[in-house]
Amino acid sequence: MELSLRILREGRAEPGAPAPLLVLRHSLAAAGGAVLLRHALSELAAAVASGRAQAAALLVVALERPAAAYPQQVTTLPTPSLAVLDGFTDAHGWGSLLGPCGSGSSGTDSSGSAAPASTVVRLPGLLAAAGGMQQLQTAVAAALAGLAQPVAVIFDSLSPLVDAAGAPAVAQLLHSLAAHPAASCLLAGLHADLHAAHEVGALEALAAGTLAATPAGDLERRVCAAAAGGAAPQGRLTARLRRRSGRVRCEVRLYRVTASGAVTFMEPPAEPAAGAPAAAAAADTAAAAAAAAAAGPLASQMAGGMKLGLSAEEEEARRRVQLPFEHQGQRDAYQAGDWRDYLPPEAGGRGLPGHGASVAAAAAGGRLQQQQQHQQAAAGPATTAAPAAAAAGGTAARQHQQAASLGRILYRQEQEQEQQQLQQQPQQQQQPQSQPQPQPQSQPQPQPQPQPKQDLLGVLLEAAGTPAGAAGGLTSELAASFCAVFDTLRPDQQAAKEMRLRLFVRRGLPGHAAREMRNALQRAGLA
Repeated sequence: MELSLRILREGRAEPGAPAPLLVLRHSLAAAGGAVLLRHALSELAAAVASGRAQAAALLVVALERPAAAYPQQVTTLPTPSLAVLDGFTDAHGWGSLLGPCGSGSSGTDSSGSAAPASTVVRLPGLLAAAGGMQQLQTAVAAALAGLAQPVAVIFDSLSPLVDAAGAPAVAQLLHSLAAHPAASCLLAGLHADLHAAHEVGALEALAAGTLAATPAGDLERRVCAAAAGGAAPQGRLTARLRRRSGRVRCEVRLYRVTASGAVTFMEPPAEPAAGAPAAAAAADTAAAAAAAAAAGPLASQMAGGMKLGLSAEEEEARRRVQLPFEHQGQRDAYQAGDWRDYLPPEAGGRGLPGHGASVAAAAAGGRLQQQQQHQQAAAGPATTAAPAAAAAGGTAARQHQQAASLGRILYRQEQEQEQQQLQQQPQQQQQPQSQPQPQPQSQPQPQPQPQPKQDLLGVLLEAAGTPAGAAGGLTSELAASFCAVFDTLRPDQQAAKEMRLRLFVRRGLPGHAAREMRNALQRAGLA
């Protein structure tokens, strides 16, 4: 029972999740079904009054018992935190047929006990009206709005609603209440022996847990009676609680209803070994229980000082302890119980990378990122100084650098050609000279005259002084660099000179400057 009460105390797992629903299923064969519901109501009211529950108020929908009994039973809860919807008094609208005398007052039920008028809302003719379910839903919504939120909603029995409107309508009502933002939890009783199996199954499918009250077996009665000194259990309560992961946790307790209406829970006896005869197992269990009861304190002393069980007072004290993780959102991982929440994606989970290869990869990535950051920090001044120097030098420095590099390339090519020619001349002299043959006289070809450096430089400087040359980027420095390269060529290499000139103009100068220099050289007859 404690596990079920914890579900009611904790309420919603998160703001957007539906409120948990617990269904207490009992029958005529199991005694004390209604008493178990009232016991759960009292425990939940005590938790709300002490602040150990998520809910701040209670809303009871009375359909099976008088509404005035609930405010008198829940004495630990203040009146403003409790509201009762009376669907039991005049549920079929017969009071209106008897007149004002038969309808009764709003503060007195059929038993004659007075109830606080501020906490009880009468719903006459709820089960007889055609729109009874809509009337009940409207009344519940109004009651939720008038109480301190969140609110725990308790139905003492769903059987009258199922008989009047059917299981689908009741299931729709429970679904809408579970989705209501003001609802914290729902608890409902149900007579399983009054409805078909598929109707009971449909209502239990909506619940986060079920409590099934069944009669206790003969063996359980005898064993527990021997262990407890004659107090035999009256029923067996089986709690099945379903987590969000789909797993179901089962808890079994035996209960006994005292003459005062209190409920006492006890542990069920151990299951007999498989294959052992029932009579032998029963005899062994009864003998062990009798021996333990007779031993008394001596058994605990012989156990070496270890106490493996709890007394009834200790169980009560343990149940009253407020755990630190209640109502703080720290139970979500345990409530979900899904292995995919903590496994990394490499293993098929949804957790953050933190295991196996993910750790190594993350560590390597972190070290690489730190190294890159250190390198960038160390190279920061240098990388910022280089653009500043380049900007200070301007376009002229880049043009001088390009022209000088091109001149060195041309000079090396010229030296290689001269060395090849010098190597070929000794080979021609070593060849045996044959008889001289008359050679036809050829007209002497005019030798190309070397172009003076002053003329070329003057032409380029004159072109640089024009507006077109200045706009094209032709400067005196470029003219001097070009003359230095052009002067390295010999006068007899006119074709090579023209080729070097085109190469220099095409690669060594910007577009506008090359065009202006080419025009100037063509006008001077040098290109």
